[in-house]
Amino acid sequence: MAQRFLARLIDGIAVGVPIAIVTAVLPLGFIIEGALSSIAYFGYFIMMEGKDGKTIGKNVMHLQVVRDDGQPMTQDVAIQRNLWLLLGVVPFLGGLASLVVVIYIAITISGSAEGRGWHDERAHAHVVVA
Repeated sequence: MAQRFLARLIDGIAVGVPIAIVTAVLPLGFIIEGALSSIAYFGYFIMMEGKDGKTIGKNVMHLQVVRDDGQPMTQDVAIQRNLWLLLGVVPFLGGLASLVVVIYIAITISGSAEGRGWHDERAHAHVVVA
């Protein structure tokens, strides 16, 4: 689980720094910045995981998302796995809802013998050491 946490932290930096720069240069307002951030994270994970199951963080930590059926990753599977990231688009309550989902995912990963989170189960995928 520590590897997955560190991978997510690296991905957060990879996406968060450019977003912070954009929002510092173009003050867009709290609601628009939240929506932009959620859409950027969602797009990043869909593009990266949908291609080969790896994000920058997963690559650094030698992890990869794979489908349960052994088929190559697709953007559809990545969407199912990361759809919860769009909760942040909802003004005011979206951030809180996202936090609740992150905690739930961490609990389900910790409680699973295979280290699978709720989002992994939903997408019929899992994270492996690459």
